[in-house]
Amino acid sequence: MSLFSRRVVYLFLAALVLLTLVYRYPLVEHERYQTDSYTMHYLAKSIVGSGYAVWTFNPLSYIGYYPYSYPSGVPFLIAELAEMTGLDIAVAILLADFIFGILLCVGAFCLIRQFIGKPELVLLATFFVVTGPRFVDTTYWDASARGPLIVMMTLTLFAALRAGQAGQKNLLLLASVFGFACFTVHHLAVVLPLVGLAYLIAFVSGQYVPSRTRINSRRVAVVVYILSAISITLVSYGYFEYSGQQAVLNLSSGSLFHFNPPALSIILNMGVSYTNQIGFVIIPGMLGIVTSLRTLRLSFGSLFPACIIISFVPLLGDNLYISMVLLPFFSILGVVWISRRRLDGWKRAGVLALVTILVIASLLLPAWSTVRWNQKQQLTGDTVEVPNEVFNDANYMATSYGNPSAMCNAYVIQSQLSALTGTRFLVSGIPLVIDGDIDASDISGNVTLSKAPFPRNFFDLFGSSNDMTVDLYVLYSMGSGMNFLNGPGNLNENVREFLSPHDNMVVVLDNHWAGSYVWGYGKYSAKLPVELVDAAWHPDNAAPGVMNDLSSYVVYESQRTTVLCVKLGLNAA
Repeated sequence: MSLFSRRVVYLFLAALVLLTLVYRYPLVEHERYQTDSYTMHYLAKSIVGSGYAVWTFNPLSYIGYYPYSYPSGVPFLIAELAEMTGLDIAVAILLADFIFGILLCVGAFCLIRQFIGKPELVLLATFFVVTGPRFVDTTYWDASARGPLIVMMTLTLFAALRAGQAGQKNLLLLASVFGFACFTVHHLAVVLPLVGLAYLIAFVSGQYVPSRTRINSRRVAVVVYILSAISITLVSYGYFEYSGQQAVLNLSSGSLFHFNPPALSIILNMGVSYTNQIGFVIIPGMLGIVTSLRTLRLSFGSLFPACIIISFVPLLGDNLYISMVLLPFFSILGVVWISRRRLDGWKRAGVLALVTILVIASLLLPAWSTVRWNQKQQLTGDTVEVPNEVFNDANYMATSYGNPSAMCNAYVIQSQLSALTGTRFLVSGIPLVIDGDIDASDISGNVTLSKAPFPRNFFDLFGSSNDMTVDLYVLYSMGSGMNFLNGPGNLNENVREFLSPHDNMVVVLDNHWAGSYVWGYGKYSAKLPVELVDAAWHPDNAAPGVMNDLSSYVVYESQRTTVLCVKLGLNAA
């Protein structure tokens, strides 16, 4: 029997919706230090300015499976919100995050009801989902596509399960729409087949086998469940082997535990990482996996949440992504484990104390995480405040130089400055299209199937046989300086040909990396910054002391960044 009436349940659900808004109340003046967010900001800004997504050369461009494209759902949504409301792109991102928080709250409530009967327990599990630290982080004034993906996946799964359990076939169309939306939002939608595998395991072991066996149906079902889970996990791990390697890379260094055997250290670090991303409900959630197998009558509903977690074992190395996918199911299993405790005598007090501790910890963990993020230095590390405005080197560039071409020695800084100022940074991919360096004629006739092994080819079904490696152009220019730009060789000629139309440039140096260039995950020695500051460079094979003048000068310098103007002089050659 339920403790709450329907009206009280709806009131509690409304309180959870308000909690999602409270968590996303802005305590900073704009988007935070997030490369993903600034990239989405940049793409949305391009849509608003052009009236369409200039990178959509093919229908597959909308879901990011065509050269020079990216899943475009989030940039389109932000651009439409900005256009309809008249808000700035940054404020539209904040509004979108409020919407995503509300949708996950309501969607998770509907999904959890498919597995838990009592409304008070459904509300408790929904609370744990709403307070998931990683989801709060990625939807706190942040345009990262990971948050919207989790919302779409939750709604997809709810509609599909509801259609099957209630016989409402019209919901299958809705599930298909939400499922397609997942692919328009983020490439991680390729994990949806693993959800299908979990469904198959749960159906066979919880429904199909018990109804067709006469002897100890529960034991047979458990055996089928375990064998299916192990075999599918092993097969999946063969395909997703890179994820295991990524787990070693992410968790064997730079984390909390460092001791032998390394495998134990990795497991412990993974546990800490997932607790930090999902919340402390992960602890009773793990115990809930065992509880689901000890149920007197196994069923699809009792097994499916555990099957989801087991099916995703091969991908656990991608903790930043997978943690949010698993959040609703750890919440369900955790609440199921709590609800199965005997509530008599001192055990009742113990369970109530446990729930109280979990609720308080779940409230505090995302709040602590938000404060920690807000304390990160924004771009410069120092700001000049004037009435009603805060200036940093991003909007300094925008007001002083309009829309110049630029290069930068720090991969993250260029994404931020490009989004905030509209500055054309020389990078590969979609920015080349937005900046007008590549059009459809550069791609036509050069598209080939991706040669990457499964599952990486699902992230890029097609590639271009003559992709412009502008990132490498900037990398080599930064690393070798003017001697590279003036030296012999085909690569040098290609670089000069590309940079000639961008001869007058702004160069942004991250002072934390002044003597090096950060590209992807690598760090390389940088010679060009010294030459720019000295306004002179020493030609190769020239006598000592012989220097060529370089038309460059510092126009802005802060604690974090230095902005220089330079004329490369390539057109004169």
